Amino acid sequence: MKLLDPKQAESSLKKEENELKERNHRLKTYLAGGIKRLNTLKESYEPDKEVKLKEFEAFCQALASKKSELLKDYDALENLIESKKDLYYALVERADLIEEKNIELEIKNKKMEDREKFVIESEAKLQEKWNQIIKK
Repeated sequence: MKLLDPKQAESSLKKEENELKERNHRLKTYLAGGIKRLNTLKESYEPDKEVKLKEFEAFCQALASKKSELLKDYDALENLIESKKDLYYALVERADLIEEKNIELEIKNKKMEDREKFVIESEAKLQEKWNQIIKK
């Protein structure tokens, strides 16, 4: 360990002392500024402002409670919309299936009508031929 000579020790002590004085001065100015602000707040204090502030705080709390209620209602409506949307899609799917079955039935009905016409025409032709054969 190196020992300081008296000049270095004295200069480092003076340096520390100057730093402490500067810091002390800065703290005093901050304290003075804070005291000035407090005094101006005390001078500008008005009971009406406090009442208005409390009314505003109550208004904000009421507004926050209304907002939370509305958000709950919104969430409930959103969930209801989701459930109705699922129901709607299920109904659309069923309607599509019913439409497909209806189209299939119409096609089958058309085929049956065509077969019936063919059978009636065939029977009429056979009857004609049969009548012609019998007449001869």
